[in-house]
Order: sequence, then C-alpha cells, then structure tokens
Amino acid sequence: MRDIINGQLIRFLVENPSRSDVGLPNVSASPATAQTIFGIIFGVAAALAILVIIISAFNIVTGGGDPDKISRGKKGAIYALVGLAIAVSAEAIVLVVLNRL
Repeated sequence: MRDIINGQLIRFLVENPSRSDVGLPNVSASPATAQTIFGIIFGVAAALAILVIIISAFNIVTGGGDPDKISRGKKGAIYALVGLAIAVSAEAIVLVVLNRL
C-alpha cells in the first residue's frame, strides 16, 4: 500500500512540476500587510496580558490575608508579564524579519 501511494506521489510530482499545475494559491501579500496583521494580533495579546495583570493585582489587594487568593494573584501577574514579554519580543522579531525581506 505504501509503495502504491509513494509511486503515485512521485509520478504526480514528476508529471506536475510547477506550482500552478498543482493548484496551490499564489499569495500576493506585501510585508506591510503582514506587519499590520501581526501588529493587531500582538496588540490584542498585549491588551489581554495587561487585563490579566489588573485582575491579578485586584485579587492581591482584595485577598484579605487569604494566602491562596494572594498566591493566585501573584502567579497570574507573573504569567501575564511573561506573556507580555513574549508578545513584545515576538513583535520585534517579526518587524526585524519583515524589514529585511
């Protein structure tokens, strides 16, 4: 069975060597379009991280001495800060890559 599939795949690739024959779409997006899309995605991620930081800070302040609630607030703030750092660095990497293309 595997040989039949591999044989058919090889024959298909040999008979249809170009991308246009296979039917793959040609993408005509510019780096500015990709930069805009990634900017929106990273902006939403940053906004969500800031929202989680605010909620975590509220949990810490209103914890009332409950160690569990304070611990959850601290963990949430740390995770949100790590996520924010990842989103900012990812956006920086995307900008560097797109500006070099």
